[in-house]
Amino acid sequence: MLNRVSSHFVILACLLCPVWAWCGGESAVFLELSREDIQDIAIRNGTVWIKLNPEAKSALRQVTEKNFGRMLHVSYAGLTAVEMPIYARVDSGVIQISDASPELLSALRALQRVSDPAYSGTD
Repeated sequence: MLNRVSSHFVILACLLCPVWAWCGGESAVFLELSREDIQDIAIRNGTVWIKLNPEAKSALRQVTEKNFGRMLHVSYAGLTAVEMPIYARVDSGVIQISDASPELLSALRALQRVSDPAYSGTD
């Protein structure tokens, strides 16, 4: 959501949306997801789909709408989830990760178990 804006806006934005972390740069936008941002996770054959909650979905839409051409870096628990150029607004609120690191997969599986007590642990 942020790239080179006033520090007053940064402070206001952090107060309003503390679940997102921003980094201003001329060519990149950094988003740190928290467990509260994630509504659901699906992991199949090494591919991960993260469904964002409505607030995070709206924030992702705004970030991608306002930062066309910049790099988007999304992370969870300090682990890189996605690095990609922004070529279009993302309305779906779903992030697909086709090459998640073993550490990220482990963190997301742990979150999946916490979110769904019936989780069987199979992919």
